[in-house]
Amino acid sequence: MGSEQHPFGQFQYPTSPLLPATVTAIAADDALDATWWPAGSLDQLDAAITAAGRTLYPAHRPLLQRALSG
Repeated sequence: MGSEQHPFGQFQYPTSPLLPATVTAIAADDALDATWWPAGSLDQLDAAITAAGRTLYPAHRPLLQRALSG
């Protein structure tokens, strides 16, 4: 297991056989594009995103469905 020191404490993460080295996540300007959407249900979320001319990624649907059915 690897670890890094952060302002909020020590962060532990498992090593991966898929990556030859640790890849540190770095925040970038994509956070400026973040949008909050109503999410009482997956259908409500999908409708709001579609109405805004955006697309809900198909790969995210199962995770969102599980989180919203909860």
